[in-house]
Amino acid sequence: MRNKKPLLIGSLSGVILLYFGVIGGAAAQGIIYANNPVTYTLGQTIAANTASCTGTLSNVSITPVLPDGMTIDPTSGTISGLPTEIYNSTAYTVSAQCSATPVTGVLTLGIGDALTAYYVDDVNGNDSNDGHTPGTAWQTVNMVNITPLGPNTSVRFKRGGIWRQQLNMQSGSPAGAIYYDAYGTGPKPALMGSVNAADPSDWTALGGNLWQSVATFPPMPGYTNGLPYGNANDVGNFLWGSDPNIGVGVEKLTQSDLQNPADWFFNTTNWTVVVYSVTNPATAFPALELAIDRYLVQINNESYAYLQNFSLLYGAASAIEGNGVLTSYCTFRDLDVSYIGGGNLGGSGTRYGAGITFWGNAHDIVVERNRVWQVYDSGITNQAFSSTGNIISVHNLIYRNNVVWNASISFEIWVAQTDNSTGATMHDIYVLNNTASNPASWKATQNAPTGTGGIAVSIGSSPAIAVSNIAVANNAFADFASTAIELTTFSWEQGETTVDYNDWFHQGLIQAYQFTPPLAEPFTTWAANFPAEQHGIEADPLFVNLSTGDFHLGAGSPLIGAGVNLTNEGVGVVLDFDRNPRPATGGFDIGAYQYIPAP
Repeated sequence: MRNKKPLLIGSLSGVILLYFGVIGGAAAQGIIYANNPVTYTLGQTIAANTASCTGTLSNVSITPVLPDGMTIDPTSGTISGLPTEIYNSTAYTVSAQCSATPVTGVLTLGIGDALTAYYVDDVNGNDSNDGHTPGTAWQTVNMVNITPLGPNTSVRFKRGGIWRQQLNMQSGSPAGAIYYDAYGTGPKPALMGSVNAADPSDWTALGGNLWQSVATFPPMPGYTNGLPYGNANDVGNFLWGSDPNIGVGVEKLTQSDLQNPADWFFNTTNWTVVVYSVTNPATAFPALELAIDRYLVQINNESYAYLQNFSLLYGAASAIEGNGVLTSYCTFRDLDVSYIGGGNLGGSGTRYGAGITFWGNAHDIVVERNRVWQVYDSGITNQAFSSTGNIISVHNLIYRNNVVWNASISFEIWVAQTDNSTGATMHDIYVLNNTASNPASWKATQNAPTGTGGIAVSIGSSPAIAVSNIAVANNAFADFASTAIELTTFSWEQGETTVDYNDWFHQGLIQAYQFTPPLAEPFTTWAANFPAEQHGIEADPLFVNLSTGDFHLGAGSPLIGAGVNLTNEGVGVVLDFDRNPRPATGGFDIGAYQYIPAP
C-alpha cells in the first residue's frame, strides 16, 4: 500500500488518525474495488477486479494507463487481463459517473515477478548462487543461457549493468511465456557486442605508428572465420567516444594500407586488430570498443517470449537475429538498439548487420516502442529465402510505435525464392504509427551505403510468393535524401499492399523505386498510379528537436490529427511510444508520438 500522511486531530479522548486513501478496500472518493491494494503476477491472467459505487457506474476511465496487457472496462470499471510487464506499485486515479454523479477513486496496483524468477547482477552476482533473488543473483549471461527456464519465468538483469555475452533466448509455451526484463533503477541493462580496448595495456607498439591489440579474436570452434552469419567472432568495427559523438575507424584490406589515424586492419594470421595511431590507441581514441561479428541476441526456434527494457549496442552483426528457423508469439519492446552492423563476411568485403531481424519463418510477433539508430543495414526487418526444402510462411507481424533513424533501410519486408518452389506466403504485416528519419550520415560503420540517403520502407518478394494485406499507415517518414519506398514490382504488389495516411518529408526530389523491371519515378507519380497515399501528406513534421533525436511532435505539427484511427488494425494501436492513450475516436496523430499539449 502506498504511504499515507495522517491528519492528527486533538480530542479529549486522545489522538484520532484519519487516512485519506484506501480504507477497508474502498476509495474514500466513492469508487470501491474488490481488491485494493493488489499486486498481480506477471504472465498470469488475473481474476476480474470489480468496481462499485453507491449507484450504477458508467463512463469509467483511469489515469495513468494500466500496465501492458491489462484493461479497464469503460462501463463497469472492472480490471482484467494478463499482465506482460513488471510494474512497481502505483496509485491509479479512477474517474466515473455513479448514477450520473461524478465520482473518483484510487486503485493501488502493481505487477510482481513471474511464478519463477531469476536475477542477474554483473557486479555483485555469482553464478554459484540460485539466482532467485537480487541478493542471490547470477552474474553472467552464460548462466541464463545454460539454465532450462520453461514457461512462466522472468529473468531480470540489473539496470546499469553491462554484459558482453550473447543472449540465447529460450521458449515458453502456450501455458506461459518467458520474460527477459530489467530490475532496479538507472539505465537499461546493456548487452554489448564488443570488447573494451580503452586501457593502454590493451595495445602493443609495432613501430611506424602501428599498434596491435593484445586481445585475439580467433574463429569460434567449428566455424571458418567470417561464416556463418553472426558467429564469426572476428572484429567488424572500431568505435570510440559516446553517443552522439561516436568516432568510427576505417577498415583496410591490408596492413600496408594503414596510413591515417583510425585506419585499421583485421589480421587473420594472428587474429588481432592493427591500427594506425600516433600515440597509444587507448589514449588517442577514448572509450575505445572493438565490435565483434556476432549477434547480441539470438533467436533459434523460440516462441512465447518477451524481450524488453534492454540496451543493445556495439555489435558488428545484427543486434537481434532469428537464426533461419521459426520465431513465433514473441514481443520485443522498449529496447534501445544502436551502433550495429558493418561486419565483414569472411573478409569478402560484403558487410551486413541489422537492428531487429526475423530471418526465416516468423509469425505472431509484436515489435513496439523501440528506438533503433545508427544501423548499417535495416532497422527492423523480416527476411527469408524460400526453397523446395524450406517453404517459408511469414504472417501476423506488428511493427508499431517504433522510432528508427540513421539506418540504411528503416523497415524492410521481404521473402524471396531460390528455386521454382511454390507454397510460400507473406501476409498480415502491419507497419503502423512509427517514426523514421535519416537526417545525417550513418556512423555505425566506415563503409555504410552511400548515394540514397536511406530508404524509408522496402517491400518485396518473388511473384510466386502469396502476398496479401501489408499495411503501412500513420508513419512519419522524414528527412530521407532520396528513396521513399522500394518494391519488387509496382504492378504485382497493387492490391496486396496498402500505403496511406503517412507523412513523407524529404530533403529534395523523392522517388519510388522498383527492382523488376528497374524503374524510378517521382513519389507523387507513383502514389497516383499505384494508387497510394490518397490521404497522405508531404510536410515538415516539426519534430521538437531533430538534431538531438527528439521526435516528439512540436506545437503546430501538420501530423497532429492527420492520421487514421487504427484501434482495430492488426492487434490495435491504442497507445503511443510514451504509453499515452491514442484517441478512441477522431483522427490519430501520425508517427510514434501522440501530441500532448503543454498544460
